[in-house]
Amino acid sequence: MADEKVLPFIEHLVELRKRLIISFIAVVIGMGISWNFSNVLLNFIEKPLSGKTYLTDLKKQVYNEVKERYPSIYSRYKLDEEFKTPAKERVLNYSAPLEPFFIQCKISIIAGLILVLPVLFHQVWLFVAPGLTGRERRMVVPFVTASTISFCVGAAFFLIVIWPVIINFSLSYEAQGLQSWFNLSAYVNFCLRLILMFG
Repeated sequence: MADEKVLPFIEHLVELRKRLIISFIAVVIGMGISWNFSNVLLNFIEKPLSGKTYLTDLKKQVYNEVKERYPSIYSRYKLDEEFKTPAKERVLNYSAPLEPFFIQCKISIIAGLILVLPVLFHQVWLFVAPGLTGRERRMVVPFVTASTISFCVGAAFFLIVIWPVIINFSLSYEAQGLQSWFNLSAYVNFCLRLILMFG
């Protein structure tokens, strides 16, 4: 009786090991693919630092509308001066040796994980499926598909819509005599944490 219990347990461990190895290989491949695009991804999340985002375009449109309809308000509050000031050159700074390399690794790992999500979910499915009933199996597939799509949509929504708002709000404090000096690790870690939260 004890041998019968031990055998299925060992079989489960062997199956789990197999699924973990395949998942690990998939993540490494995903990281390798993402490594080539990590600089592009970093440039994308750095973009709001320039101060030119969809928010500045929207503000220009609103100010132009105010200029046409209410010229007295436009001149009284000197709204045109805001766009006369040149955009500041802001860069991310790092203070530790190999910090940019480790940040590139971190971006590659997160992007690689997102890239191979279907493979990871499939491996989880193959491990869990034998213990599920037919009805439960039918429910899992739509749930996993919807979860993957929802995660990607949430992450994209954050990067395109919310992230520029957060950075613009942060940069707005520069007008009060403060100077921004963003650290590379803090900036990227903050962004990646929020991507996972919104996802």
